[in-house]
Amino acid sequence: MLATMADESRLRTQKWLDNGCNGFEMKSPVSTPMAFWKEQDVLKYIKDKNLPICSVYGEIVVDYEKEGQLNGQIDYFDLGLCQDNRKLKTTGCQRTGCAFCMFGAHCEKAGEGRFERMKVTHPQIYDFVMKSKDQGGLNYKEVIDWVNENNGKGTIIRY
Repeated sequence: MLATMADESRLRTQKWLDNGCNGFEMKSPVSTPMAFWKEQDVLKYIKDKNLPICSVYGEIVVDYEKEGQLNGQIDYFDLGLCQDNRKLKTTGCQRTGCAFCMFGAHCEKAGEGRFERMKVTHPQIYDFVMKSKDQGGLNYKEVIDWVNENNGKGTIIRY
């Protein structure tokens, strides 16, 4: 059972179109009960039901940039004159996965990298990840330094 959503990628959309939410006839059977939900559906549900979320996501707020408004500007929704279906976003991480995955880390902007955030939000885990194997860590600092020096593309992973 997976909580993947079809709108997260073309491959997931195609799998959902081919198999629906319950692909029990697939080579590797899978159930994806959230496949037809969209990110905005999830954020609105959490906000409407006042559900707690993991601290790394921050808070759910109106995405004024997508709304084309200045941050904090009063609008018809605030006055209760329209149904509130504004675009939402989280103030922290937009997506999470394995905390130790480096896939795509070289594409992150300075100050916004996953390891930079981890250093602030989860310093003990960060220390474990960066510590050398001799010190009981995962040795990522050495790995990241090697990748940064040898990737040949000028992109770097920040930590």
